[in-house]
Amino acid sequence: DAKDFLVLDVRTPGEFRRGYIEGAVLMNYYDPDFRERFAALDRSLTILTYCHVGSRSSDVLALADALGFQRVFDLRGGIVAWKGEGLPLAGAGP
Repeated sequence: DAKDFLVLDVRTPGEFRRGYIEGAVLMNYYDPDFRERFAALDRSLTILTYCHVGSRSSDVLALADALGFQRVFDLRGGIVAWKGEGLPLAGAGP
């Protein structure tokens, strides 16, 4: 069920504006309150997180584990890999 799933983009707002996975929610990894905001997410959700190439999202995976989240997954290779597979982006200009 889509209500039980969260696509979490942990890039910056500028990166997000250049294109994102449809339905993704932006939560900037570099925001000072990122850890607190992430910790407040619903732990019953299945969360797919991604960034540009995978470094930030793999850090988020480690954070999720430390916080006791059970179903958090990292999109390996980030948005670069997504685009490399020819998959669509929302919000990207022509």
